[in-house]
Amino acid sequence: MATFAATRFLGGGIGLGIRPPGRLGFFFGASAGLEGVAALRAEALAVFRLSPYTTAGVRPYASAGLALLAREARADGYITIVAGIESTPAGKRGWFVELGVGGGVRVSAGIRIRRITPVRRRP
Repeated sequence: MATFAATRFLGGGIGLGIRPPGRLGFFFGASAGLEGVAALRAEALAVFRLSPYTTAGVRPYASAGLALLAREARADGYITIVAGIESTPAGKRGWFVELGVGGGVRVSAGIRIRRITPVRRRP
C-alpha cells in the first residue's frame, strides 16, 4: 500500500482487511513515511462494497473511519472518507486505487492478496 496526503505525507505500509460475507467489511492500516520528519499514519475504516461477490472486472467501494498521523511529539486525528475501485472483489488477488479526504487529500494504491476461508457447515 502506498499513501500520499496533501499535508505532504508520503509513505508505504501494510493493511489488514476483514471481509465477512456481505457488503460490509473493515480495514486497518499503518504507513510509515515522511512529512518533513519521520511520521506514521494509522487508519481504521469501515468498508462498503457494491459488488462483493464479483470474480472479474473492476468494482467500486466506499469507506469511512478514523486516521491518526503521528510525528515527533505531535499527533493529529482525522475523520477519513474514501472512494475506491478494486479488481476482482471476490478473487484471491487484485489491485486497488483510492481517493479520499482525511487530513487533506488522500491517494492510495496497492495490491490485495486475500485468503479465502471456506464456510464451515454444522453436521
